[in-house]
Amino acid sequence: RLVVIARYTPGPAARADTGRDKAKGVRALTIDAPGCGAPGGGGSPGGGGTAPGGGGTTTPPTDPENFNVIPPASPYTGAPINAANADRCDFLDAAVCLQPWPNDYFTVEDTSADTGRRINLNLLSMPRNAPVGLGIPLKPIDPTDHNRADGFSPGNLIVTKVPGLETQPAFEQNGLVSIDHPERYDDPDQKVVVINADTGERHPVWAEIDSNPPDPADVNLIIRPLENFDEGGRYVVALRNLVDEGGDPLQPADAFRAYRDNLTTSIAPLEDRRPHMEELFEILGDSQIRRSELYLAWDFTVASEQSLAGRMLKIRDEAFAGLPGGGDTNLADGLVQGGPPQYTLDAPTDFTVAEDSRIAREVTGTMTVPCFLVPSCAPAGGSFNNATSPDGVPAQNGTTTFTFTCRIPRATLNGPIATGVRPSLYGHGLLGSGTEVRGGNISAMAFEQQMMMCATDWYGFATQNIANIVAILQDLSLFPLLVDGSQQGFLHFLFLGRAMIHDEGFTADAAFQDGGGDSVIDTSALYYDGNSQGGILGGSLVAVAPDLQRGVLGVPGMNYSTLLRRSVDFEPYAEGQFGDTVGGEIEDAICDQAADIPQAALSAFVVGLCVAGVGTLPNDTPLGLYDNYPDELERPLILSLIQMLWDRGEANGYAHHMTSDPLPNTPPHEVLLHAAFGDHQVANVTAEVEARTIGASIYQPALDPGRHWEADGSTEIFGIPAIGSFPFNGSALVYWDGGPLGYDDPVDADMDPDGTATPPNGNVPPRPEDGYGADPHSYPRDDVKARAQKGAFLSPAGTVRNPCTTTNNVIAPPMPIAFETGAPIPCYANNWFGPP
Repeated sequence: RLVVIARYTPGPAARADTGRDKAKGVRALTIDAPGCGAPGGGGSPGGGGTAPGGGGTTTPPTDPENFNVIPPASPYTGAPINAANADRCDFLDAAVCLQPWPNDYFTVEDTSADTGRRINLNLLSMPRNAPVGLGIPLKPIDPTDHNRADGFSPGNLIVTKVPGLETQPAFEQNGLVSIDHPERYDDPDQKVVVINADTGERHPVWAEIDSNPPDPADVNLIIRPLENFDEGGRYVVALRNLVDEGGDPLQPADAFRAYRDNLTTSIAPLEDRRPHMEELFEILGDSQIRRSELYLAWDFTVASEQSLAGRMLKIRDEAFAGLPGGGDTNLADGLVQGGPPQYTLDAPTDFTVAEDSRIAREVTGTMTVPCFLVPSCAPAGGSFNNATSPDGVPAQNGTTTFTFTCRIPRATLNGPIATGVRPSLYGHGLLGSGTEVRGGNISAMAFEQQMMMCATDWYGFATQNIANIVAILQDLSLFPLLVDGSQQGFLHFLFLGRAMIHDEGFTADAAFQDGGGDSVIDTSALYYDGNSQGGILGGSLVAVAPDLQRGVLGVPGMNYSTLLRRSVDFEPYAEGQFGDTVGGEIEDAICDQAADIPQAALSAFVVGLCVAGVGTLPNDTPLGLYDNYPDELERPLILSLIQMLWDRGEANGYAHHMTSDPLPNTPPHEVLLHAAFGDHQVANVTAEVEARTIGASIYQPALDPGRHWEADGSTEIFGIPAIGSFPFNGSALVYWDGGPLGYDDPVDADMDPDGTATPPNGNVPPRPEDGYGADPHSYPRDDVKARAQKGAFLSPAGTVRNPCTTTNNVIAPPMPIAFETGAPIPCYANNWFGPP
């Protein structure tokens, strides 16, 4: 009797139980050796392989210890195998040149790289744009910046075309691991597996078919990690025993069959690769994946820490070392050394009680920071100054300035300016600006929790950068404008934070002092609070921040290659609907910045649209991403390609180091994730992947039974351990639920609809017009209990407290919020108090 032990441990240090079906994180898979027990029966056939399958347990193999039986060599006699472009395309998936993806076939050996490999994408293999009427040349995406990486994204979506597996019935016929059945990833007969080549263990993943293309011919199979892949790790993807929706076996491509069945050919590229494929079969065999049952297999290497975060760490360390007074070179010790950044302040605005009963003063100013972009750090911006480094390690290019806004609360309602306020950076939402710190819920947070909120633009991904965004949508070769700009923007936040807590910084200026000349700021610690885009980019900011140890990520997620197609926010940018659909500040910004778009012909085109519309745009323009990249079959690949670069500027590339395993010269951190259940803008599934990757625990009961998309109806969330007791020291995920469909808010009678449906399982957004109800995106920050929980976390001895109890489950809970009083219940918001 052979017992195989498979262990899955989520997150970095102190990784706890993976959840239900994994007692103490261990699952034993038992296989009977011949003669030791009866074969399984009573189930559907295994399909697609050479041996029959059973429903309960699998039919025992003849030799359970050898899963890589190498067939006798024989000549290949099938249809011709097309390997004409084997120097730049993988012949294992003829549908798309760069598929299957990600794929070490598109890497080369590089002993200087931390992983020992380097990405090697050919320009002619890259997806091409097809702009219509914009005066822009058709061109492939420039892979120069991709080829600087030593591996693929740690959150890489895995994609390949499987003819016959292009519909939901076919997907279900195969019983593939899915978003609603994540526990299936380690089923003994699971047909989609991803193996860690170093450990032989299965990595937790889920699979889905692309729900977007109307034509099955354009539908790919997509596989996504439930927890990010290890930096520098190597993984083997295996598809086996696949069937179509009628249950008939799917046959592998002839090129792969030649490898699997040991069929020799006279095709040099195919034979040159054969030793590598034999190595993969051996790895899979050691992990009990039978060679004869394979439909397809390939491998990929994940980028290293240095490849992902090295650029940001370089500009951070160099900038802080260049501060006055000798600078600060030890950023991990928590000590503020050297002088503060240079800044100037505008005259402060002291509000009357009539103007603002909660905020006493607003201070604005301008700060100087090193610039690492060329040609400059102007709003239209540029990309990293790599002239002196072929590996993309940026060099300084002078300095630039940025504006900031700080808001100081009153001590009491209608009272004087508060003192001893805790300083917090605030991160704004999608393509917004630092002035969002003036929002009502941010003012409420500042007042209730006695915090000074300071904000600046997410330079690179803010309203001021909209000209770059429009250009990128037409030509993804320009994507470094966004991601390099975002890293420059992180530096702006870090300098602002240093000034907030430096003894010679804000605290020494009269604008941040009370009437007696005493500072109103408690400079003992700095914090971070951000929402939406501020919850996504905020994760990477926290990971590299030297001056803060705790941050709140509001309505968070990570990995834009997963987020975009699940967000209602992305659709207008995909379709070019910049008029009535987006409208407002974004439409105004496009017209205001049209002359700054860094492509002359495109700039002239957009200027013409705005002139014709007298400063407005038609609702449907040819400026969307899908207008310019119309091949639906390539779109998952395209999103994955840009994610490789985006990792450098969002949480996905930093998640492994966000908490207990800090980056070099960086202190450890803790984060509190506040998710709005059913969020229409930031998909909850990405917050869960983030929680697993960073080693966070989850508040339980997370939701009411049956509310979550996991099919078992439990309140437990796969792979995320429950918080055991309160107060809780560590990082945590908390869901806030504004009620299901059919809920009628008794306070806001005009709101229609009130409740929110469970999000769809497919890679599509939960559109209100499709029956998914109200968008709960703002519910957590609008809830006084959530703000109280954030305030308790963002404090010198901060912990996660529980405000979600029967005592506080009323429209106006007693203030201040009493934690852990009454029975624990799900965290409700939006005046929803749970089912009757």
